[in-house]
Formats: sequence, C-alpha cells, structure tokens
Amino acid sequence: MDKNLQELIQYISSIDKPCAADILCSMQQVQTSLNKVLAHFKEKIKLEVDEDSFDDVGQLATYCNQLKEISNVLDEIITMNNSSNSTGKRPSFPETSLQTHTDNDVDGLLDEEFL
Repeated sequence: MDKNLQELIQYISSIDKPCAADILCSMQQVQTSLNKVLAHFKEKIKLEVDEDSFDDVGQLATYCNQLKEISNVLDEIITMNNSSNSTGKRPSFPETSLQTHTDNDVDGLLDEEFL
C-alpha cells in the first residue's frame, strides 16, 4: 500500500475514531461489491468457455485482474485499520447487495491461465 495513504488513514484514525469507522465500513462494503462483480465476471468467462466463444474472455480476465488488485489494496487497508483497533476485535459491518445476473459462488472457476 502507498505510504501516504497509510499515513492518512492512521492520522484519521488517531483524530476521529467515528470517521475512521465509517471509512472502514465503506471500504468493506466496496470490497464486498467488488468481490460480487468479480464472481459475476468469472461466471461470464465460464459461460464463454462452455460455449466455445472466447471473444470476450481476454477482456473479462483483464477486468478480473484489475478488480483483484483493487480488492487487495482494500484488504490491506482494512487489515491495517483492524490491527490498529485498540480492542483487537475485528468490527462487523453489514454486507451490501449488488444486483448481478447470478448469485452463485463461482470462486475457483477461472483457471489461472486466463489471468
């Protein structure tokens, strides 16, 4: 994670705990949404492969990589924020809902060769 971003988050956490909690909650909601979009893209790739139509697979795989990178940065921020939490407990926040064409768990359907 970028050092300036890390310092900014630590500064906000030190001066305004409620604001830091709101930011953390928002980041967790964004991460949940990104993971749902990623699952949707993986399902689309699986459908393309099943139909032997590879026209959009490369572009979808690129989107998957970008979403994974963003999700990883969010995970670093959330982990750092949680580790600096004085209670040592990981806060629990409600999961947001993102409308997709499928609610199936498609983790693991995308082979590494596509990414």
